[in-house]
Amino acid sequence: MQRQNTCGSWLKAGGMVSVIFMILAISSVAQAIPVTFQFAGTIGSVNSNLTPPIVPTTSISGTYTFESTAPNLLGSSPLVAQYALSSFSLDVLGRHYTMTPSAGLRVIHVQPGVPIVGGTTNDLYRVLLNRAFPNPAVIGPSINGVAPESFQISISGQNLFTSSALPLVPPSLSSLPPSQRTFCMTFSGISSFKGELTSLTMVGVPEPGTLLLLGWSLLKMAGLSACRRMRKPMIG
Repeated sequence: MQRQNTCGSWLKAGGMVSVIFMILAISSVAQAIPVTFQFAGTIGSVNSNLTPPIVPTTSISGTYTFESTAPNLLGSSPLVAQYALSSFSLDVLGRHYTMTPSAGLRVIHVQPGVPIVGGTTNDLYRVLLNRAFPNPAVIGPSINGVAPESFQISISGQNLFTSSALPLVPPSLSSLPPSQRTFCMTFSGISSFKGELTSLTMVGVPEPGTLLLLGWSLLKMAGLSACRRMRKPMIG
């Protein structure tokens, strides 16, 4: 009987711990969590100082990360907002570029309802890594003796979002022409390459429900294992 009570206590304790685990998981969502977007594109034009090896049709890929609860660095204006990037990476022809830790402008720029020709408006989404002279915002290998300085993604279109709040899912590119989903990387002097952004997706993160199920499963396995040990007859 005592062993059965002990076994029951194990399972009850597991249930209580799982509830606590669920509360912690849910509360973590309300707190800051890192969100990572992955992008890819194809270079369309290249300044002569970078050719070769960079030529049109060269592919690029990369990621950028931000905190889900990042504040608007421009205040509470509903018309425009900027949110700090936590990290950035870019890969092109085996060369890897990253964000300078503390130099230049390194933000996600969100601006709904920007007036355009024809009397309509577009929503504007940009990833900006702009240098603060003389310090670059992007660091990595030089190409033909010219060093990297900045990088930008620019997406514009109607109904991309409804406010300047930080988008936690990437804007859809499916209905946008190439001219409205672009990137540009600049190097020292006037060197640069530009192109078409072909994809922008979110890198998956564990959901609270998944974490809860995993935690409860582990606790249950531990509890049942302890119960089985308690039920074995004593030898001796």
